[in-house]
Amino acid sequence: MSDQAHLLQLSPPSLAVMPSYIDALREGFTLGDAGPIYGLEIDSIAHNPMRHLDYLTGPKPLTAVLPDGSIVPRTPETLLWFVEGDQFIGAACLRHTLTKNLERWGGHVDLGIRPDRRGKGYGRTLLRHLRHYAREKVPLEKLLMTCEENNLGGKRVIEANEGVVFSKSIHPYKPGERILAYWVPT
Repeated sequence: MSDQAHLLQLSPPSLAVMPSYIDALREGFTLGDAGPIYGLEIDSIAHNPMRHLDYLTGPKPLTAVLPDGSIVPRTPETLLWFVEGDQFIGAACLRHTLTKNLERWGGHVDLGIRPDRRGKGYGRTLLRHLRHYAREKVPLEKLLMTCEENNLGGKRVIEANEGVVFSKSIHPYKPGERILAYWVPT
């Protein structure tokens, strides 16, 4: 990670960072459990980055569709990019409230680091910044975070930020996989 970690910051998605974000999509960047975006869709974003920026920052539907097809109310959320200058490092989606479904799987936070920056401490730093943001701006006293038991990188990021496991359960959408639920102080 850069020696100048103080230059890393959370910010709303912006047109200035969009070229670096598009590069991250080409590397396979994903946020949370969303699958990667491929070829023609990335080309469309590159051709009209303002339309995609409007999609990212604009009003969201009142409902969300879960992997099993059920439709549930969407909670208020904030999407933030983790940047260094005009370079996209990663992103976080912070949900301000929890539903019964989010209490089982998903929690308050989705995180993602672009592939060429993984394993260099950026995830830990991103979550540290997000904890401060959640405390100051939302405000939340603690964050519920879930992580698949076999996601070693995700577990390290959460545990390095004082995350404490409070439950283990079967993943509701991936048979045979277990998820860990953590409380992370803000």
